[in-house]
Amino acid sequence: MDERLKANTIIDRAEVILCNLVALTDPEKEFFKVPVIDIVVSLETAVSQLREAQSVISCLPANHGKITVR
Repeated sequence: MDERLKANTIIDRAEVILCNLVALTDPEKEFFKVPVIDIVVSLETAVSQLREAQSVISCLPANHGKITVR
């Protein structure tokens, strides 16, 4: 898999996890009921995914803002 695509996939996964956590809110209530372990595991997974993406991105060659078209 292309390294940029791999990084984007990882970022997308983290975004889905975080969006799902935000979606748990109920606008009519000031709280939501979810087991703490589920929240912790979701946050840890999202952080791990973002760190992995950062690692992949940091290894990519810089193109100094130039767009390469194939």
